[in-house]
Amino acid sequence: MNINLICLPFAGGSAAVYRDWVDFVAPYINVIPLEYAGRGKRFIEPLYENFESCIEDLYNIVIKHIENNENFALFGHSMGAHIAYELTLKLKTDNVIPKHLFISSRVPPHLSHINYSSLTKEQFLLKLEKMGGTQKEFFKNKELIDIYLPIIRNDFRILEEYLITNHTVRSDGVMCNTSGFFGKEENIFEEMQEWKQYIDKEYNVFKMQGNHFYLNIDKENLINLINLILSD
Repeated sequence: MNINLICLPFAGGSAAVYRDWVDFVAPYINVIPLEYAGRGKRFIEPLYENFESCIEDLYNIVIKHIENNENFALFGHSMGAHIAYELTLKLKTDNVIPKHLFISSRVPPHLSHINYSSLTKEQFLLKLEKMGGTQKEFFKNKELIDIYLPIIRNDFRILEEYLITNHTVRSDGVMCNTSGFFGKEENIFEEMQEWKQYIDKEYNVFKMQGNHFYLNIDKENLINLINLILSD
């Protein structure tokens, strides 16, 4: 049975981060990376005003990929994990339930604390560099910074605003089996376990090799796990 694996990038990321997953997934999995507005093929589109407009936009795209009742799963990394979670709840109101939800390297909303909006440009770039996942050449290239920094900062802004207004455990739980992934260097095992409060079905956590961007380091093992989970 074929299944669409709909993938949500991290803050500042684009659909391109998932482009080589097709080389690793099982034959029955169709990888569908979603592109956020304002980057990649959607570069000319305006950035999201808020998290709600982001969810509404991506919801309309997801619906098109499952309009013929295709089986599907959602995978979201970092900011993408919150987006995948919110999309799952929005789809639930239509009685549309994913086969599986994959939450990657993001603790649940009630434990999330970020405060990047008040940082200066230099402070933000320093935080971004320490976080990893961005090529070192980026920080040396003024032209790239001028193009992409507003995109990255906007993503962090809407995420920060979302977390401020969603800082309690929701009562409407996710109605599909869910898996959490994180890099062992993040040291967030206990925090990832807290997603159980948001899930009404089975929930398991997997520790991967690497840091917050373990999916670049331990990609093959990650996708092997996804293949196994979706084969049930």
